[in-house]
This record gives sequence, C-alpha cells and structure tokens, in this order.
Amino acid sequence: MHLTLLRLRRKLTWRRFTQEKGRLIGLIIALIVILPTVVGIAFGAWFGYTHAPDQWPFQILAFVLIGLWIAWIMFPLIAASLSDGVDLERLLIYPIRRRDIVLSNMLGTLYDYPTYLVLPLYVAMIIGFGGFGGRSHAASSLAMLPLLLIVTVVGYGLMVTASQLATTAFGGILQSRKTRDVAIVLASVFGFGCWAFSQAVARIAEFGSQFLDAEQLEQLDVLHILQWFPPGALAKSVEQATLGRWGMSLIWIGYAAGWLVLLAFLWGALLDRLLTGNGFLIGGGNVEKQEKVKKERNWGWFDEMFSAETRYIFQKELVTAWRIPQRRIGLLQSYLMPIFIVVFPALSAGGDFGDIAGENSIFVIPLYAFFVFWILGQNMLGWEHLGLPFLLTTPVDRGKIFLGKAIALLLLGSIPLILITLILFVLSGSVTVLFYSIIGLFTAFTAMGVNAVFSAFFPYPVQLDFKTNRNSFTRGGCLAAFMVVIPIPIAIFITSLPLIAPPFVARFLPQYSLYAVIVGLLGIVWAVFFLHISTRYAGKELIKREPEVIRAAKPSTAD
Repeated sequence: MHLTLLRLRRKLTWRRFTQEKGRLIGLIIALIVILPTVVGIAFGAWFGYTHAPDQWPFQILAFVLIGLWIAWIMFPLIAASLSDGVDLERLLIYPIRRRDIVLSNMLGTLYDYPTYLVLPLYVAMIIGFGGFGGRSHAASSLAMLPLLLIVTVVGYGLMVTASQLATTAFGGILQSRKTRDVAIVLASVFGFGCWAFSQAVARIAEFGSQFLDAEQLEQLDVLHILQWFPPGALAKSVEQATLGRWGMSLIWIGYAAGWLVLLAFLWGALLDRLLTGNGFLIGGGNVEKQEKVKKERNWGWFDEMFSAETRYIFQKELVTAWRIPQRRIGLLQSYLMPIFIVVFPALSAGGDFGDIAGENSIFVIPLYAFFVFWILGQNMLGWEHLGLPFLLTTPVDRGKIFLGKAIALLLLGSIPLILITLILFVLSGSVTVLFYSIIGLFTAFTAMGVNAVFSAFFPYPVQLDFKTNRNSFTRGGCLAAFMVVIPIPIAIFITSLPLIAPPFVARFLPQYSLYAVIVGLLGIVWAVFFLHISTRYAGKELIKREPEVIRAAKPSTAD
C-alpha cells in the first residue's frame, strides 16, 4: 500500500510543477539563493571536521545535526510547511493502515526539494569522516562509510518525524487566529532576527575572547551534553567509531534509532486521533463565535471627495489587507524588506545612523518608498481570491475598483514611510528630509498606477491555505513572475522620474535648483494625474478581459 501512496505522491508533485509553472520560479530562486548558502555552510563544516583539533570535529557535527533537527521542527510552526504531502483527510475512505501512512509520508519527503537543499551537509559529513585520505578526518577510515550512511538515514528520519509530529500535535493551535498572527510577525521579522542574531554572536564572541583564550576554547567540551539529544547521539557514535569503540558506537546509534521509533509511534498515534475525529492533541476544540453587528462608517471629507463605489472598495481593501493572514505577511514584509536592503548593509559597512539620516536620506527615503509600494501594489485582482468572480458580477465601475484599492494601499504604505521620515528628521534635524518624504509619497502614486495596469493584464492566483503558505507569484505563470520582477520595477522607475530626478539635480547641480523645484511640483501633479488615467485605463481593459482574468486568477486546487 505504501508503494501506491508513494506513486500518488510522485504524481501530485509532478502535476504541481507542470500545471503551476510559476513554481519553477520558486525552485530556481531557492537554488540560486539558498543552495549556495548551504554549500558554503557545508564547506565550513567539512573544514571543521578535518582541521579542528581534538573533540571539536565531533562537536561541530553535533551542532550541525541538532541545528537541522531544530530547523525542521520550527520552520513549519512559524513559517511554511517543508512538505507537500497528500491531504490525509482524503485518505479516510480507503482501508489504509497507520504504518503505511507514516512510512509513505516519511519516504514521500524525498520528492520535496528542501530535502536536497540539506544534502550538502550530509555529504560533508560523509567526506569528512569517510576515510578519503587527506580530505577526511585523520582518525577516520573507509570502514566507517556504512556507519555514516546509517547515521544519514537515522538523522534524516529524526528530522522528518519530529517535524511531522510537531505539526500534527500543534495543528489546532496553528489553525487558531491568534497563533497565526504571532506566526505572521515571526515570519516577517525573520530577516531582522537573522541580522540581529549575527550581530549578537559577533558581540558575544568579541566579549568572550576577553575571558576565554585560545587554549581554553580548544579544551571546551560540550559533547557530553549534546550527546543526549537524538541527533547529538549520532555525532557521539561517529566519535566512538573513530576511537575504535565500535560497540559503544552501535549503542549510541541504537539510542538515536530508539528515539526515531518513539517519534514515529507518537506521530502515528496522533494521526489515529486526528483521522478518527478526535481532533488535534492541542488546541483542537471549536469555539463558536458570536456575530458582530456591522456599523456604517462615516469617513467625513472622504465621502465627499470619492464616489460610493470607491469608498466601499477602499474600506473592503483595508479590512482584507489585515484580516487575511497572508496579506499581513506581505504587508509587514514590504515594510521591513527595504530596511534589510538599504539600512543594514550601510551599517555593516561601517556607517552610522547619522550618515543615513543626513544627506544620504535623498537615497534612503525614495528607495524605501519604491520597494514598499512596488510590493504592496502587486496583483490587485489576484488577492480577491474566490471573491473575484462575484466582484466582477456587480455593476461597480471597473476603474473605481482599481482606484479604491490604490488609495487603500497608499494609506497602508504611507504609515511606515511617515515613521521613517520622523526618525530621520529627529536624527538629522534637516527640513530636507520632509521634502524627500513628500517625493517618496507621491512616487507611490505612480507605483500604484503601474501596478493597476499590470494587474489587469497579468493577474496570478493566490493560495490562501495557511498550512502551505504558498501565496507568491510561484502559483502563477512564468510570464506573470517575469513581469513582477523586471518590467514592473522598470516602469515604476521611468514614470517616477519627474519626481525622483529634481532632488538629485538640486543637490548635485545647485545652479539649476529653481528649475528642479518647478519640475518637482509638476511631477507631483503628474503623479496624481497618472494614477487617475492608469486606473481608468486598467478598468477599461478589465472589462475586455474579464473571462481571461478570472481564469488566470483562479486559485489552484492541486493541494
């Protein structure tokens, strides 16, 4: 039976990549960005295995194996699933034994590309301790190859079973609204956490070097603590084998294998509980919520300036932008990504906040606004998800749909821009920071106009399933992914030139400052006018292409 489930898993994986061509973009990005990092870590680990003194090669191996184990447990809980397994609820009508489900899910992870992203770390272990002459540890031998292969299988099994056990045990909590909110914040600030962690490690290492000399560091032994973790026991087994203590080596492998069997048994027991209708182990209860009475909002001057259609689209966009977890992820990431790209590299290069808040704010604020509104405005129609066909059956003016969405996203994007401006103004005390902020704010008008037009021509589906969390353009076609990454930023830059160019002219060619101010004021008028004509044009094109747009933005049912 498990062979049949494996064939089903293979066919589902193949269908996902053939029917959803945009997933290939996600795979390519992972190979370009993540794989070189993993290979670099693997090379560093191999160097430690072969050159570190005394007990350190085995301690490094323990850190690597335990790190992979913890990562495989935590990542599905705070971000996205690492496995595209079969929906277990669909298997209830078939007489499938529990062990077949557990085994097929474990072996089915071989069809998931994250599995192969960690392969270099295991290859580094096999080369480092496999007795390959000068490329291996001095005490290793070819006789250790079978042992290392067993360590690889058991270590990978521990990763998969612990990850599935945690996901199954905490499934009820993961589906709760509060937990999703916390996970969204954690996933959004993950990049900041990595940067802060690296800075903290550097400071701790610098501080610790004052009290711990090289000789003491060389004699530091923590393997006697790490060995009691299931993956740490595997590192202890390798150490015992290099010392010729094969009996103790097998005992430590047996200890780790015992943990593997226990985790697999607990996972199977939780699957029984889940599939027989008893719910998740933790957080499985259903609580009925009382209906809240909705009240009509009074927007004051906004009601007088815009039509009722625009106001309702604006209000709906504000609500869904925060109510849908995946949209909140995109919202928070659009706030934080420019900081990682601009501010952190500048600080790491030896600059300080004074430099960023001073004259260099001419670069910081417009660039920040560019990234924020480029990300926020993407795929305006795709985010309607299953509600898009219903929206297009209403007699709402199509141009008003884009205008209402654009105004709502402008409001959401202006919040961090104003905060950044206030911080830079306090640090620098320069009024020019406020001027650059105005330029950045009106750059958002052109960005929203460009995104509105491209949304009418190149929509792509969005999957709002929190468990898989695949909500990016990898669900769409390759053409839509290409448009998001290259033509849209170029178009935003070109249409924003009347706003971006004058500040640079005034700074680097002061003799033309008066002309730059005039062009800048005209650029503001141009930005407002461009948003108006682009939303109207996008609305007219949407009327012509409604069937194609609905089909292109239809969420996939492959999961």
